[in-house]
Amino acid sequence: MIELRNTSRNHAYQLSQRVEKRFSGGLAVMAAYTFSCVRDVQTPLRAGTAGIVTWSGARVVSGRHEDLSPGISLYDLPHRIVFAGTYTAPWRHWSTMFSFSYVGESGSPFSYVAWGVGRRGDLNADGSNANDPVYVPRSAFDTSEIRFSGLSESAGADNSPAAQADRVSRQQAAFEQFVEDTPCLRRQRGRILGRNSCREPWSHTIIASVRQAIPLAGRALEAQLDLFNVLNLLNGAWGRYRVAAPRLLEHVGRTTGSPDAAQPIFRFDAAAPQWTTLQTESAFQLQVALHYRF
Repeated sequence: MIELRNTSRNHAYQLSQRVEKRFSGGLAVMAAYTFSCVRDVQTPLRAGTAGIVTWSGARVVSGRHEDLSPGISLYDLPHRIVFAGTYTAPWRHWSTMFSFSYVGESGSPFSYVAWGVGRRGDLNADGSNANDPVYVPRSAFDTSEIRFSGLSESAGADNSPAAQADRVSRQQAAFEQFVEDTPCLRRQRGRILGRNSCREPWSHTIIASVRQAIPLAGRALEAQLDLFNVLNLLNGAWGRYRVAAPRLLEHVGRTTGSPDAAQPIFRFDAAAPQWTTLQTESAFQLQVALHYRF
């Protein structure tokens, strides 16, 4: 049974500052900064989402589901910077306007989670293997903190004790380096990862356009060229919109012993990308429009 109830513990606030200046000669500029803070017990998903999905995927859970302490919302984007400007060329009859805008904002928050196939991956035994935040070991080389599997499931793989020990050693070194290179993990060593305590990279978007008026028998025809994601046009490695790949540790088994003493065993894929690039959002695009004014 899934019980839904209202809560008054969610809260949010936003502070914004904007300045504008219009100069002689056809130049106008604007700059704005917004700071916001959003905290909620569980981030509501879009309407029509099945209750079981909302229950299992709207927040990571390391304790009890009925713990309604507010945390960082999935909608929390603390910093947003906007610059915009327009310039109207001085010639009178064939009016030309150039404009640009830049938007930079914080990445969305997320949590690294453990996962598994079949009945594996559900570390807190709540029925879902998609909402379990990882424990960040003090040291990846300490087997009392975390254990890795050296067993390969590839056909014909060498699964001798020596080969498995080598795989475990390489995973330990790779995971230790990954934690050290990831600030949200490094500062939480020795505890379960906090809800939405990691962030995707900042996004940077620049749009430029030029509009040309063409007089036509007392009326006007306007041609406009818009260029979206100018950064990606200048350099293929720029202007990329990257989102997190939160599935970090694959749960593949448990050590033998009593339930209280047994440890989960994980597999860490060091070759898996840390971020997923959304190609549609990352590629530059051109748009041409014609406007006829009468």
